[in-house]
Amino acid sequence: MKKYYLASLEEAFRLDESRSLAPVADLVLEQLQACLEAQDSADLMQANVSCLMTALQRHPTAFQPHFKDTVDILVGWHIDPSQPQWVGQLASRSLRQLRQFWTADAAFGVLLTGQFIEDMESYAQELVELDDQPDPDDETQLLCQESASKIVELIKVFTSVMVALGEAAGPAPGTELGWPACGHNLRVIVGCLLAVGRRHHSDQLVVTGCAALGHLVTLLGQRLGADVAHLMTFVDEVLARLAGLADLTLVAVCRLLETVLRHSSTVLPADLMNRLFGRQSPLRDLRLSPSEQVRSAVLATYHAALGLKNVPLLQDVYRHVLSDLHASFLALTGIPTDLVTADDVTAGDVRRPSEGLQLVTFSLQALAELASTRNSIIGLWALNPSIVDLLAVSLRPDDERLARQHPLVRHMVVTLLYSHCSKHRHFLSTSRLMRTERSTPALAPSTGHNLGTLLGLLGRLLRQPESLADTDRLCLLWTAQLVEAAAAGGYTDQLLRSAELASLTSAVAERATSRHRPLSELAARACRRLLDALGWSKVTAPLRRRLCEAVTSDRLE
Repeated sequence: MKKYYLASLEEAFRLDESRSLAPVADLVLEQLQACLEAQDSADLMQANVSCLMTALQRHPTAFQPHFKDTVDILVGWHIDPSQPQWVGQLASRSLRQLRQFWTADAAFGVLLTGQFIEDMESYAQELVELDDQPDPDDETQLLCQESASKIVELIKVFTSVMVALGEAAGPAPGTELGWPACGHNLRVIVGCLLAVGRRHHSDQLVVTGCAALGHLVTLLGQRLGADVAHLMTFVDEVLARLAGLADLTLVAVCRLLETVLRHSSTVLPADLMNRLFGRQSPLRDLRLSPSEQVRSAVLATYHAALGLKNVPLLQDVYRHVLSDLHASFLALTGIPTDLVTADDVTAGDVRRPSEGLQLVTFSLQALAELASTRNSIIGLWALNPSIVDLLAVSLRPDDERLARQHPLVRHMVVTLLYSHCSKHRHFLSTSRLMRTERSTPALAPSTGHNLGTLLGLLGRLLRQPESLADTDRLCLLWTAQLVEAAAAGGYTDQLLRSAELASLTSAVAERATSRHRPLSELAARACRRLLDALGWSKVTAPLRRRLCEAVTSDRLE
């Protein structure tokens, strides 16, 4: 009966758009709070909270005097380990719904989170003392488990309140919580996680801890400083138990690492990339996880690392990715690359051929973040080999063995190369083939050969025996787009003087005679686009004749 009464009252407040219930709002909110405090039924608590949240949205001013008491009650439900999991989740959502009140009284939130931290330390110390007893009995073990459970619940409610506080929880000007307090909270939580995890490890502890630490890392940003060492101690100990961890736990750890890489890039230690992506890193094994969720989380970690603006660290992770790519590419295709050196720390880690395709795909997906970033100046000059040289030269996309045996791999390489070059306008303005005042001296030394490399590669690909139609189609479209971009930029005269373009246009014209009707039609349309872009009067007579023959042959058929 109480549940139906609360539902009716909630509906009345929901429909009260004119706020006609304002005269009784104070009394109703007071009674709802008292009812929530005396509640011992989870189902009635749910109905009570739902009604309370609806009423306070209509009458926030009337709720203000009841804010702190309501928070205390919700915190009690949140940290009660005897309640079903959904009760804690409901309490967490309810605390976050009070954001406007948290913002108005940030000092209360700071005081509350500080109390949570003190309680965590107290329970952790209690657990250590109990667990270190010479011969702990069953009762002692039970007390240890209770302390561990209370720490987990305290970390959960700490995160809920921190999220509810929003920007007011961070060390922004005019707020109560400063940089030292954020760092202190992080260190305490890491210490509690280590103390509990070494004695009573649980996946729930790790997932809860990662969520709290990720939030603090986001707040601290580049001021994380030396505390990254504390974080990595926790991560290392968790990953040491890799085989026994649930997928959800692995995802949580990867997300924490991603957060650290994205928000604290300038304060990361020099050896971190080797620890995360080197030959001994447990993360590398997760690339082959049967869980798509885990693989996606690991890939996001690689993306964050390859998005670093810290050049030495970026070069380190790039080197590790290339070493992995070399090993898996060689194992899959039998085609050697020039991606590793004698002193490469991960060289020689060749995977089984059965794993090769999955690992090659993963490495290319990881590089996609770097290759597809338009403003990545770092990617143009700091990486060796450059993205263009890696994809167009080192991975041998024009090797006929690759086309015959692994056409999908070749297509992935060419597609990624196309994406990278499109983002940089096919490197027309910095090419040595374009000897104009438009060239950018700062970039020309590292990118000056790119256009010639691309023209030569496209020509060789189009002259090879037909393989995967999607790859041939991409090469034809790419050629037309490149020439049209050159015309739009005023580079037609310079481009027409290059032997690379003459060879490429000839290859496109040859494709118009393909027995594959859709491909020949596409090649003919590409020839038409080339003629239009280059200009009828500017194209040499032999080249003009070839292109015209390709266009008319398609029409005759």
